[in-house]
Amino acid sequence: MSPAKDPEDQSVLDEIYCVDETVFSGSVENCQEYWLTDDINPYEDLTWYTSISYPTSDVAPFDQACDDADFCKVDWLENATNPFEEEDAGCYAFYNDCREADPGRYRCKGFWDYCRTNLTDSVPGWKYPKESCKDTSISELDFVTCPSQWLNDTKNRYIDEREQNESCYNFWDYCRNELDEEYPEWKYPRPSCRDDNGIEIGTCQELWLDDETNPYSSEDNLACHDFWDYCRLELVTNHERYAWPLPKNPTVDDFMPGYCCRDNPLTARTTEFWGDHVSKDVLSYIFHVTFSFSFILLQIFYHQYTEDRANRGMKCKDRGEWHMGMSPEACHHGGGEFYRSACITLKRCIDSRPREGEPGYRSTFEEWVKEEEVEIYDPYTEEQCDTARVALDYEPDHLDDQEICDTFNELLCDEFFEDLQWLEDEAAEGPVKFEQVKYTAIE
Repeated sequence: MSPAKDPEDQSVLDEIYCVDETVFSGSVENCQEYWLTDDINPYEDLTWYTSISYPTSDVAPFDQACDDADFCKVDWLENATNPFEEEDAGCYAFYNDCREADPGRYRCKGFWDYCRTNLTDSVPGWKYPKESCKDTSISELDFVTCPSQWLNDTKNRYIDEREQNESCYNFWDYCRNELDEEYPEWKYPRPSCRDDNGIEIGTCQELWLDDETNPYSSEDNLACHDFWDYCRLELVTNHERYAWPLPKNPTVDDFMPGYCCRDNPLTARTTEFWGDHVSKDVLSYIFHVTFSFSFILLQIFYHQYTEDRANRGMKCKDRGEWHMGMSPEACHHGGGEFYRSACITLKRCIDSRPREGEPGYRSTFEEWVKEEEVEIYDPYTEEQCDTARVALDYEPDHLDDQEICDTFNELLCDEFFEDLQWLEDEAAEGPVKFEQVKYTAIE
């Protein structure tokens, strides 16, 4: 909308905004949409101003008469200076009072004229309410979005019938201007992304998931560069917790609460991991200590196997007895370190919930699963397992995932989600309608 002050208007009231207290509580700083319904300027009538009479009083300066003005004059609003001499105290003061009577209301008259003139110059033949664009050669419905068929046009297709179809002419211009401004180098049809054999790539490629950065150059292959960006944006927007590479197939050990490793620094002395837990400074220091202190250091670095080394390919050589993987206490009692296994059981349980179109599906429950991050994408990522357990009101390191699964299944049938689903379904059907029921007495 246009600003409230006309830059070409050099009136002394330039710094005063339009004020219409009948409509607004404050100043009117932009052209108003409701003014479009006016055929004539609603502020044209200045009777309210010209009816302000010269005050009569026994107190100076209005104890003197003003022979030149009994009422406020319209031309005073445009005067740069007071036309009266200060010696003519009554007229001089009356002029100032008129000027200060309601200048904001007067400014509305000029601002309305400015808005209307500016609109007529920029959009000749405008109408309000604005007519919808309809072109039956494209669609039987009114256009609410820019149709793709217009992208083939080199000029406005409605230019020859502008007078009969002003709305489509203006909408075409609007669509093209927005496109040119947002995408200055747009092309249609858009160039397609093709592989090395010239075959068009129509869907996002799985191998692109391995890329940390866009493998295509925006200069040499813009089509594939933009398509890769689009695919990655859709992925991170709609599946921000996605896991790649896909989790490996579970083993028997993955269904245990955890596993125990009793490796010590001497266990893996023949592997690439031997000694990488001890810095050179520490090794140098060991040569200068007594045997007893070296024994203490051995205890500090007793457990050679760590999660970090496991991620780098290290295998635990001494897993102890099978029952040591049931709990940290059992493992520590056997002299090992306990590590949580993947939450395969919990993931499978959550994944088995009813999906859309299946019996028992509730959209409200599904929204809760997504919002609280109950769903697990990668059961080998401990953070996702912990988050799901906490969302289901358990400790992050709770050992019994089957117990958590039972809780999840109970929530599937919880009355809270059932009632919430009923309210959502009712709201989707529209407002509740009531019918009058006439009471009929029983004879």
